[in-house]
Amino acid sequence: MPKFKVGDVVTLSSGGQKMSVSSVAPIDFGITPLGRNPNGKVRHDLVMCRWKDKKGVDQKHRYQEDELILVPKIESETPSA
Repeated sequence: MPKFKVGDVVTLSSGGQKMSVSSVAPIDFGITPLGRNPNGKVRHDLVMCRWKDKKGVDQKHRYQEDELILVPKIESETPSA
C-alpha cells in the first residue's frame, strides 16, 4: 500500500519546500524504447512530486517514499460564537 496519495503535500525529509504528490503509480523499468528488458523491475516505492521554483517555474521529480515526509494539514479554526 502506498505511503502517499495524489494531492498530498510533502517535503523532503532533509528539508526544503512543499511539493504536491502528482503520481504514486508503479513504474516498470523493464520497458525500454527498444523493447522489454528482462532484467528490469517494477518499483512501487516511487512518488512523483511537483512544485514551483523560486522563479515560479513548474518543476517535477520522482522521489523514493523514504525520502519524503507528509506535511500535516492544518485544520481551519472555527470561530467561537
